[in-house]
Amino acid sequence: MTTVSSGSKEISDASDNLAKRTEQQAASLEETAAALEEITANVTATSRRTSEARDVVRDASARADHSGQVVRNAVTAMQKIEDSSRQISQIIGVIDEIAFQTNLLALNAGVEAARAGEAGKGFAVVAQEVRELAQRSANAAKEIKGLITNRPRASAKACASSATRARGSARSSSWF
Repeated sequence: MTTVSSGSKEISDASDNLAKRTEQQAASLEETAAALEEITANVTATSRRTSEARDVVRDASARADHSGQVVRNAVTAMQKIEDSSRQISQIIGVIDEIAFQTNLLALNAGVEAARAGEAGKGFAVVAQEVRELAQRSANAAKEIKGLITNRPRASAKACASSATRARGSARSSSWF
């Protein structure tokens, strides 16, 4: 009977030992499952934030592309304005030349009126008025030409600067 009793005691001890180890393994598995849940939650959150960041980058890239297009359109418009300014400047040059020639004709007419004496007095007044009108036209043409001449230079600098920024913006947004 002692053998049965001792065998029974061994089986009971082994069974208790197995129960404790099983309990420890169950607790360890529970901790592992909790850790995996936490890792899964972190991975999910990271994935969501990555997706949000990608959306923000895409939006920024689209805005940069749009801004680049706006700058390119502005540069094109400024170049057209510069071309028009050149044409206007040429026309002003013609007006200035006409004013100069009119001034010379009025001066000659004044000289001839003076030679005509008393009979040319009325003609001399008209010649003087024409001369003053030619001088005002020449002055206005010079003022306009000065304004236009200064604008294209400033416009050209602005165009070059804007084009450089547009190219830089396009390059920086191209990696998105």
